[in-house]
Amino acid sequence: MGRGGAGAALGGALAALAALAAVAGAARPAARAGGPRAGGAAPGVPRLDGAFLSIHGAAGSFGLAEWRAEFRAMADVGMTIVALRSTVAELSESAPSAECPFGEWGTFFPPPGSLPSACFRQVGVGVGGDAGASTFGLILLAARDAGLEVHTGLAFTAAPAKDPRAWNASAGSEQFATHEAKWTGYAELETSLAKAVWALFGAEYRSTLAGFYTDVEISNLSTFLDQTRGLATRFYRPFAGYVKKFLDPGLRVWASPYFVGNLTRRPEDQIMDPALWAEWWRQIFKEAPDFDFVAPQDAMGFQGNSLVNVSDYLGALREVVPGEGRTLWSNVELFEGWPLSCQWPGPRGRHPAPIERVQAQLANERPFAEKLISWEWLSCLSPHTSADTARLYADYRAYLRPEGA
Repeated sequence: MGRGGAGAALGGALAALAALAAVAGAARPAARAGGPRAGGAAPGVPRLDGAFLSIHGAAGSFGLAEWRAEFRAMADVGMTIVALRSTVAELSESAPSAECPFGEWGTFFPPPGSLPSACFRQVGVGVGGDAGASTFGLILLAARDAGLEVHTGLAFTAAPAKDPRAWNASAGSEQFATHEAKWTGYAELETSLAKAVWALFGAEYRSTLAGFYTDVEISNLSTFLDQTRGLATRFYRPFAGYVKKFLDPGLRVWASPYFVGNLTRRPEDQIMDPALWAEWWRQIFKEAPDFDFVAPQDAMGFQGNSLVNVSDYLGALREVVPGEGRTLWSNVELFEGWPLSCQWPGPRGRHPAPIERVQAQLANERPFAEKLISWEWLSCLSPHTSADTARLYADYRAYLRPEGA
């Protein structure tokens, strides 16, 4: 493709970010403890440090025995991190209203009085009982027993009317007329949920509950350029600041954005290229000093990124994060579209990717990332979900422990 128009757009965007940097202006924060290893690489075979886990389908009725079995399987292949998406599930039949601007939600723990009963009700197991018997309580107990740390999401939605990515003056929730207002509203929602989770579980599970994953999937679409300040100062800054100041300064707050480098998916003028996207995150880190890190999705599932696309974007970010006192994780997608002939953006399913592709992803991403997490455990890698997921688990375990090693 020709780059004349795109180059002009890139120059303008970089100029805007340079102006933003001048406004941000403050000295870079000191490097956090536990930053990236030299070269970003771990010794030995590249391996997954953890996995996202989405509570959906049958998992909503799992008891302690089922969660223990899942987490023992994680630990048995060397994982130490489980990232939940999320502790609060959307009730898809609900709609935003003046009383509940984000609609109504089901929580996997008993909602305390600080959460409006009109907007939140418990789902999962242990409804009406104490917090320890709830789905989230059982997850924390089983994770602690398995030696896993838990990073939990709070409120994720796929409903356009409740998704902050879609909200603007003419679409989505009518309660938010501007980008600034929508990010402020979402920060208030996430803060209220983090406060509730910590009040219920923080004292007992401080050594297990390690941080909060912010559920909004930001991407490298150029439409986010005009939301830089709002996202950083109205969402990441206040939410992360509250967590560190009022809950525990050791909790980590992070995001898992995605990037599209495959130009058959998005035209060149609709995306931020690696250099621009890295600079964009630099400005967000400056504006949100308590926001800890990103774990970008490699988007090799449906988005069709190549290994080169992935290394280009991670490499650009890896140049930025140390200077801003941050580290970098990467999120390895373990699935591929089904059937193989389906074309974007048509109907598509998913199934576990072959181990050969996963091995290539691990080798490609490990040099850039302190930690490698993955999407998603139950639908791709659990030995208990299906024959397909059990096969990938067995293949991955054999990759880690080759015969005779």
